[in-house]
Amino acid sequence: MRALPALLATSVLLALPARAEGPKTPRIDRFGEPLPPDAVQRLWGDGVPAQGRAAHFSPDGKTLGFHDFEGRLRLWDVSGVPHEVSRLAVVGSVTNFAFAPDGRTAIASCGDATLRRFDLATGRVLASRADCLPEVIAIASETVLARGPRNGLQVLALATLEPGPTFFEGGSPTRHCSAISPDGKLVAATRGPELLVFDARTGHVVGRKDLPGHWGVHVGFSGTSRLLGLSIVDSEQNGQVLVMDATTLALVASIDAAKRGAPPLAMFPKDDRVALSIDGLIRVHSLPRGELVKTLQPPVPRSFEALEVSPDGKLLAATHGLEIYDLETGASLLPRGASDTPIPLAFSPDGKSVFTYGERERVLERWDVATGCPTKIIADSTLGKVVSVAPTGNLVAIDVDSRSVRVIDASTGRTVVTLGDASINGGVESIAFSPDASLLAVGYLDERTRLYDVKTGTLLGALGGSGALRFLAKGKSLLVYDDYETIRLYNVAKRSLVAKIEKPLPPAPGLSFTSTPAVRGVTASPDGKLIAFRVESRVELVSAERGTPLGKLETGSESGQSGAVAFSTDSRLLACAGAGYGSVAVWDVRSRKKVFEGPHGAAGECRELEGLALSPDGKLVAAFGIDGLVVWRIVR
Repeated sequence: MRALPALLATSVLLALPARAEGPKTPRIDRFGEPLPPDAVQRLWGDGVPAQGRAAHFSPDGKTLGFHDFEGRLRLWDVSGVPHEVSRLAVVGSVTNFAFAPDGRTAIASCGDATLRRFDLATGRVLASRADCLPEVIAIASETVLARGPRNGLQVLALATLEPGPTFFEGGSPTRHCSAISPDGKLVAATRGPELLVFDARTGHVVGRKDLPGHWGVHVGFSGTSRLLGLSIVDSEQNGQVLVMDATTLALVASIDAAKRGAPPLAMFPKDDRVALSIDGLIRVHSLPRGELVKTLQPPVPRSFEALEVSPDGKLLAATHGLEIYDLETGASLLPRGASDTPIPLAFSPDGKSVFTYGERERVLERWDVATGCPTKIIADSTLGKVVSVAPTGNLVAIDVDSRSVRVIDASTGRTVVTLGDASINGGVESIAFSPDASLLAVGYLDERTRLYDVKTGTLLGALGGSGALRFLAKGKSLLVYDDYETIRLYNVAKRSLVAKIEKPLPPAPGLSFTSTPAVRGVTASPDGKLIAFRVESRVELVSAERGTPLGKLETGSESGQSGAVAFSTDSRLLACAGAGYGSVAVWDVRSRKKVFEGPHGAAGECRELEGLALSPDGKLVAAFGIDGLVVWRIVR
């Protein structure tokens, strides 16, 4: 999306409030973590850990718990758009956990060799046991299955954590190779080339199966407790999944995993299906015949450590990092990883929310600034990568099928009108709404920009050039910037060219124009008099009427910083990337003096700043970088 930095720069800045005097109360985000100075909210940031251990669904399927390598238990609401709702720093740090059947408490194994039952809302410890080295493996009914003393398995009472039978001593069980049936009656565990099934109440062996030449790695019961799935591997890494009758251990189905090792598996809770992670894909097989019924394609192929199916069978969580999938559509529901961060587009007119778009999953969301929580507007794999939010906040335009643009209602996601046609020679490059959202300018790769009536979908005319687009002077003029070549200013009503600036930067001595620094983030002042664009560590100002240089702002920012620039409504102030790595600066255009620079440094930077969006009242700026999406309060 070449024009994104310029599109982000289309928001306007109004007025800057005076800096409050005296000490400030430290602010925290919705997870209880400190915010940088003057930051209002962290909408997205540290959203999905790059690595982690295991994920488990709550009994009602609305919450997903995930414990990361820092020992925190992180809870995600998966009832709508998945988003993190809390982080619990449990005493001793979490090494594994399981939800209790009530969904309000959980049992956690902690790094200080203690098993704790705690309240998920408050983090308060309700019961603990520290006289052994337990590691919680699973919870079924009112029973906790844990790795107990002498490298064996132990059953404990859920409410009090009082110990029950201890068995399988010396078996060195793990959370992957041991499981308890959902009805709490059976325990299965592997030890080398052997599978054992125990009575959970007595610890007695009730079933045994030899696995000649193989090792059992992953084991799990079906939701009905009738079937038992076992993932095995031989010395040459040939993997196989065996599905057996949980009582007799008679073979029901066998699924080949080729030379990919023993695949992680998850049995479905309500029917006889099994999910496997094989060769970077997630495969769902029906039972008892083992037929492949669905394949899920992760956005980034990877080998997952564990799989978990939600209680209603609709969602699947896969961990090494965290991915969440809709099992009906196959869509990935969690566009929060490094490969698909929610890019800020614009503030809503009231400044209370921020529109974002995830390119990988094609998800448009509205984030509430006060709560930091998102609401999904639309998720559609047919959508493209070029997006624009109307200044009125009620419409969003997104390209589809390369040549058309879909205008949707920002509240419902309903399509209002589709513009363009298949005869256009070239895909969509950029989109911009007029201030009143009555017109839409669409730049195409055929180097033409077309104007449409949003209400009727009628094509009103075509203008020369395409690239970054911006309406100015209350919609009377349109700026069109071809990448690194030409800036054009059009009269919208007459469709006539007002000004044309060829190659806005003169070449350096002895160099061709193609060797000069890249021009980035072109925008124009609302009064139609100035054009501004980023070049390396400065912002150049050019007369929109004559095309002559008027001066420059030495921002001192890194050359790789965002090209986003934005004028205030009175054209006297300009916002851009600041001198600090990832910081934001505001300049007085007349005096060429910096009047504000957002905090930066270890606690305040938004590293590798990629885009900006400013609130209509000029009090907030959303800065986006690899540290996430942070909303700052602009102060002088």
